[in-house]
Amino acid sequence: MSIRGLYTVAKGMIAAGIPIKCLEASVLALYLTNYISNMDRFRISRKHDLGGKPLRFESLLSLIREYERCYINNHHQLERVKIGSAEGSRVGSSKPGIEDGVVRWNEVGRAVDAYLRDIRNRT
Repeated sequence: MSIRGLYTVAKGMIAAGIPIKCLEASVLALYLTNYISNMDRFRISRKHDLGGKPLRFESLLSLIREYERCYINNHHQLERVKIGSAEGSRVGSSKPGIEDGVVRWNEVGRAVDAYLRDIRNRT
């Protein structure tokens, strides 16, 4: 997306006045400080332990728990987990704990089990 496109998104965030995530906050900060010419900016980088993980986990739930541990170590709280394919094949599912493809954290174990059962039944 171009910088102009990001600025359009930032204007929409201001107009909507809704909670935003880290990346959205960065775009908004860039938009709001764009006119300040002598400002030193810094690169945004993701914490190394929040990136890709090796294929060494015994279950999907253990992988999710590892991400939870990493979020806590980086002073964040994991509230929701998206489970499913990138195209959102589970959107609108009536399965317990699934809401538009997003699992409430207190039901992640049950939702992971249901998702894995669905995958096994498809093959």
